[in-house]
Amino acid sequence: MNALIFKDLNESKFLPFSSPKAHHIKNVLNLKTGDEIFAGIKNQNLYKTRIFETESGYEFSGDITPLENPKRVKITLCSAFTRPQIAKRIMFEASCFGIEKLIFYPAQKGESGYLKASLYSPDEVEEQLIKGAEQACSSLIPEFHLSESLQEALELSSNCDIKIAPDIYESTKNLSEIRLKDKKAAVVFGGERGFSNDDRTLLRENGYILASLGKRVLRTDSAVISTLAILSA
Repeated sequence: MNALIFKDLNESKFLPFSSPKAHHIKNVLNLKTGDEIFAGIKNQNLYKTRIFETESGYEFSGDITPLENPKRVKITLCSAFTRPQIAKRIMFEASCFGIEKLIFYPAQKGESGYLKASLYSPDEVEEQLIKGAEQACSSLIPEFHLSESLQEALELSSNCDIKIAPDIYESTKNLSEIRLKDKKAAVVFGGERGFSNDDRTLLRENGYILASLGKRVLRTDSAVISTLAILSA
């Protein structure tokens, strides 16, 4: 955690010792009264302030210095629902990279039961996205959506200039050849068993390039991280 990001103004006023954030401050960062810390409120300003320990928790006040947030990356990422531990990492890394929008959808070749996981509840999603922002020292988190189909996910990203679907089997271009420059991009990932033929047809009809990350079959979270790193470079 490189910055302390609060959900709202009320939470930023006091942090009880029972909070995992307070535990991190005390036992990992080893901060004491009067020490400086980077902090912010979700999707608002980032600043530098001071921390003060009380009998039951931490307060934040003193010298408040506004800081510049890292710029967002103009990427909308669509991922099929996947097992919770993988989805959790996708949420974290997507927020850490600073993308604009994150969408999950049910894939034809995916497991429908994943959608029922508690991870996809609003509170759990918010927690993972904030953790990614804290790692990146930013207060900005992606806009988040749950779609009912791949078609709906594509409609939510229809305003993007460049459209990419990493696919090891029917790719027509290497991902490393694609340059975003200042354009908005949509990137769609299939289920754990990849895209179905119907998925590929739908993607092509909507202007998506099937792009290659190489000849190795990557786990979804590894493919997401690799793709975001290449496109953000």
